[in-house]
Amino acid sequence: MEIRFKLAETPQPQKRPQFENKPSSLAFVHVNNPAQAKDKTTQRKVRRHVMKDIGRSRRLGAIQLETTATPKNNSVSIPVYWGDVKVCVNFRRLFWAMDMVSEGLLSIAVIDPSRKLQKRLAEGLGDLQTFDEIEQYTESVSLVRKAIRPESQACQNAVIGTVICLAVFDMRVGKSDSWMMHMAGLERIVELAGGVEVLDSRPAIRQSLFIADVLGSVLEDARPRFPLPGSTFALPRVSRSRYVQRLLVSLRDSEPHSKTPSAIIDSSLQLASQLATLLTDVCQNSRMKLDLLIPSCTVAHQVLSLPRMDYSTTKSDMDSSWPISGVAELIRLSSLSLFAIVVTQTSGEAIYVASRRKAPVKLLLTQISDNVWTGRQELKLWVLVIHSCIEMGSSRLWLVDQVVQVMSLLRLRSWSDLMSCLRRVVWIEKIALSDMEQLRSDVENSLKHL
Repeated sequence: MEIRFKLAETPQPQKRPQFENKPSSLAFVHVNNPAQAKDKTTQRKVRRHVMKDIGRSRRLGAIQLETTATPKNNSVSIPVYWGDVKVCVNFRRLFWAMDMVSEGLLSIAVIDPSRKLQKRLAEGLGDLQTFDEIEQYTESVSLVRKAIRPESQACQNAVIGTVICLAVFDMRVGKSDSWMMHMAGLERIVELAGGVEVLDSRPAIRQSLFIADVLGSVLEDARPRFPLPGSTFALPRVSRSRYVQRLLVSLRDSEPHSKTPSAIIDSSLQLASQLATLLTDVCQNSRMKLDLLIPSCTVAHQVLSLPRMDYSTTKSDMDSSWPISGVAELIRLSSLSLFAIVVTQTSGEAIYVASRRKAPVKLLLTQISDNVWTGRQELKLWVLVIHSCIEMGSSRLWLVDQVVQVMSLLRLRSWSDLMSCLRRVVWIEKIALSDMEQLRSDVENSLKHL
């Protein structure tokens, strides 16, 4: 989101009309001695010939000379305010709110960007921070600290709510550094206010903090900074399919000394099943999107809280348990991507799906050998289909090709066979309709040439 300006161009100077210059009729007036210059006859000759042309030249204006030079547009682009566009109105309201909350809060909010701008303009001319600026910043921090004392609950809510708004704005425009800065500030502010448990009695602030924390963490694939609210939405109870039960048994048998990878896979698939059940209930009951947002964020919070498996090692450094750990990381990433697709589809914000393109899915798929997927091809197909709905360009083409290859190994001859295979793992029927329709077209065209 950017503040828009239109460029005003300075008008080009108009050419003056050229007048046709008539030949001069000047005549020389000769005098034999200086006294003759004052003679009436001589004065009459001067007025008749000389002064007449001088007056005419003054009335004609400047003489325009012809030139062969081509005129150039020397207009200068000047930024001009473009009315009350939506983003400007929102900024003004936000700054009004911060100013009403605390003078110090407004100062703290704008001092960091202004300092960075000054440093960019100075281009390394040294530290521009003066004693007055340090003193003003210290006073601003003091004002904010006074506003969030435990006895002033109204000011606490206002300060926390304003910083949450700033964090959400930074998240939506892709400023991850600023988002992390505001979330770190929220941790300190909430701690000064008495801890996150105190906010459980203020549902509006607590839910806003929860949503901002989870959605921003999804973009960064980071662990949430705050725990689940005390009044957490009760997720639906789901049972494992027969395929998932057999899959978990085979994973535990293959790695009896390491239970973490199989536990991650079990939790990821269970959370994906709960998300699918939630969406099915919402579609049937036609509830509001907010009724879906809180429980969906609860699912995402638990997915983000799962352990991460290290995939940065090379093949020569891998131990015997690494392949299953790589599969566990793929399943965790796929469950998170499934949530990102749901949020993008319900909110219209493409940033959540776009952020998942940074996930190392292709790297993990190429590092894990085919032997690891033996007997688990349905799970691999599930991963491939989810990320085919996310990736673009050459990465998507590679994933579609992998989908067709796995279908051939499983002897799946049609799109309906593919969907039946996905349902054995877990699937959401009405997810990413346009992307799934495009995938169906690509898969069916590829199957015709097999």
